[in-house]
Amino acid sequence: MTWLTALRDWLFGPPEEPQPLIRYPDAKVLTPFRNCPHCGCGSFRKGPRGGAAVNITCELCQAKFNVADIPGGPFLLEELPHV
Repeated sequence: MTWLTALRDWLFGPPEEPQPLIRYPDAKVLTPFRNCPHCGCGSFRKGPRGGAAVNITCELCQAKFNVADIPGGPFLLEELPHV
């Protein structure tokens, strides 16, 4: 222990232990969404929305997706089943 470390500990107390990182096992990485992954079309119809989530439908192949309309996005949240 150096004299500077001892002085710091005497003045301010010993340094705190670093806090562990919080891990979210169910978290997923957001994928940027620009074109339909099935047909490559970039034209979509907007459907119902709630908060930042928007349901969209591909104009060409009618595939449905739920995307997050947030800055830097949109990001793909999930592909919706065909009904």
